[in-house]
Amino acid sequence: MMLKESLVKTLFLFLGIYLTNNQTNLKEEECKVINLICNEEKVEYVSDKRLEWNDFGFTNYKKLNHENIVNFERKDFELDLWFDEAQKAELSEKVQSYKSTKIQKNDLPKNITLISKDYGQLRRTVYSFSQPIFQQGKDGNLYAFILVSQTFESEGTTKYFFLQKNDGKWKIRGMRIIGFS
Repeated sequence: MMLKESLVKTLFLFLGIYLTNNQTNLKEEECKVINLICNEEKVEYVSDKRLEWNDFGFTNYKKLNHENIVNFERKDFELDLWFDEAQKAELSEKVQSYKSTKIQKNDLPKNITLISKDYGQLRRTVYSFSQPIFQQGKDGNLYAFILVSQTFESEGTTKYFFLQKNDGKWKIRGMRIIGFS
């Protein structure tokens, strides 16, 4: 009986360490993805409020792939090439279950100003990010999906980015504008 209890405790300990390390690794990857986009877009101000995937109609794999995307070149976002059926199902589950949290200052490059109140009258372009969604592809590479919105006063643009991690570095595979206001 003691051996069984000991094995169960050990299993839970290893599971806890694995989940903690996995969350830490994803948090590091999230920061790397956001930093890349901040550099590419020349971001100075970021809202701490996250964009929600379902607010833009992204509720499952099919909608991430093509259904919700107008004027995308298929070659940039032909996700069926990168994910098998099990990975597609996992990606759908991730999109449906994501609960976003506020962005923290330590998630951003040091030169970025974090805005945590109404920025409509700031007279600066403020960026907002969704929670990135990460998925390993059938080729073994890690991929990321993220929404980025830029707002100046009452006007804005929302972009959908698809990224791939190669040799330890993230690169943008494709980006398309999905909304204007």
